[in-house]
Amino acid sequence: MRKTAMMIAAIVTGAFITGCVTMPNRIDPAFLAEATADQNAQIQQFNQDIIKKRDECDVAKKALETGESAIGVSKEQVKTYEQNGQLLNSQMNLLNLQGSADKVDAAAKGIDLNNRRIVQEKANTDYLSIYRDQLVIEKDLRDLELANLLGKADLLKAKIAFDFQMKRHEKEPIKVETYQKYVDDLAKQLFNKQEEQKKAADKTARAKDALTKTGYGAQ
Repeated sequence: MRKTAMMIAAIVTGAFITGCVTMPNRIDPAFLAEATADQNAQIQQFNQDIIKKRDECDVAKKALETGESAIGVSKEQVKTYEQNGQLLNSQMNLLNLQGSADKVDAAAKGIDLNNRRIVQEKANTDYLSIYRDQLVIEKDLRDLELANLLGKADLLKAKIAFDFQMKRHEKEPIKVETYQKYVDDLAKQLFNKQEEQKKAADKTARAKDALTKTGYGAQ
């Protein structure tokens, strides 16, 4: 239990830094002393879901880092092909001066192949860049989903704390509506981000199709 609580606290800190809206104050655990068995079970389920979602956030972050690296590799490959093209053109000019028809024909084929590779790799760079944009959105989506789980958990705790305080006639009990508004605001952002992700995925699919049509990766 203590280990789980420490993990959740660490996750909450990260969510506060990366979240799109300001999180309400954390609920004092002392106010949860009279939570029912069902409420405690709900809190434990939230904790498990939060830890699982945190792991998904880590996966999304690593996927984005990999995507960024792939773009760099592709751009370097384009440069290599372009440099090779300059060399091939120089060789072609020399062969033309020497009047070697057979070698000129072979060199021309080599230049054509290299030019196709340049076109294909540039298309790959474009695809990877569009896919990277999708990965950015998906990372943001996972972060929002995590914040949403944290918000719902805190809303439940706020309701438990409110009942605890009301039984003791506290003058300024927790404002449950603040936590409800936070969850509602996150729900709107989550919906918008989900719609954004769908559009990004569609754009990526079109870019992938365009890449395939260039013959990229074909033997």
